[in-house]
Amino acid sequence: QAAELETRAAGALAEKSAELDLQKAAVEGSAAEALAMQAAQLEEAASMALAEQKVALEAASAARLEGQMAEAEATAAARLEIQKAAMDEASREALAHAHAQAEV
Repeated sequence: QAAELETRAAGALAEKSAELDLQKAAVEGSAAEALAMQAAQLEEAASMALAEQKVALEAASAARLEGQMAEAEATAAARLEIQKAAMDEASREALAHAHAQAEV
């Protein structure tokens, strides 16, 4: 009778142990699944942040290029004004010289 009880107890213990192993595997699987989901969400968030940074960098680059173009246009306009003033001065001098030659 004691041996039978011992056999039953061992059987019940083995059954309970197998049940606990299954529960443990289910919990570990759920945890792994949750971690995988979290990792996918983090990867997606990082990807979106990277895309936003790329857009911001492109906008900053375009703004810098616009600024450089505006600066180049302003410099060219200033040079044109200087050249025009120099040509006007040279023209006045030539005209004055021609008048002076005509009077002589």
